[in-house]
Amino acid sequence: LSTALPSAKFVLKMLELKGPMSARELVEGTRLPEGTVRHALAELQRRNLVRRVANLRDAGQVCYGFAS
Repeated sequence: LSTALPSAKFVLKMLELKGPMSARELVEGTRLPEGTVRHALAELQRRNLVRRVANLRDAGQVCYGFAS
């Protein structure tokens, strides 16, 4: 993770603190631009640190959480 983008580290920390979140919730929580959050999520998924998880509040919405 030492070579990860700062935005990816920030997004990962938010998921660690808050649990699974949607991309929209991450944008609102981090105040990063939507494209930056999506890029960070893609990087974290490539590194197998984050995965898509079911959203129990809204089945139509994708959330992201720690990969297990």
